[in-house]
Amino acid sequence: YHEWEFRTMSKFNGAKTDDQPGLGSRVLEGLRGDAYLVALDMGADELSKNFAVPILVERMKKAVFPHQETEAQELYHQGQKKGGALSCAPGEAMLAYIGRRRRWYRTLKGLDPKTEISENLRSDLLLMMSNLNE
Repeated sequence: YHEWEFRTMSKFNGAKTDDQPGLGSRVLEGLRGDAYLVALDMGADELSKNFAVPILVERMKKAVFPHQETEAQELYHQGQKKGGALSCAPGEAMLAYIGRRRRWYRTLKGLDPKTEISENLRSDLLLMMSNLNE
């Protein structure tokens, strides 16, 4: 979802105001299954309006993440598990690991904007999960 949201909103933000009404139908072309049904529920008239894409993205987010706070809590706990999925894997490049941790926090904030972890705690978690010795 997050990759789709990024690509879709990038297209929307890069579009001129005159091009926005056609953008909704172009986004619709790439949707399948439940995602298509969310757009179908909006209707063709709504999709052809200027700010249809951000509305579609918000509705899609609610459909994909109906229990955002619960999922944010689960993701938060995954980020704290020593040796878990968000720990540095053996042989993993440090830049890849750091990027993964940044995406974890960005995703966490996207699921629950009220969640706040200070920079000091995030850096401590980064070091603790990096599997570096003294």
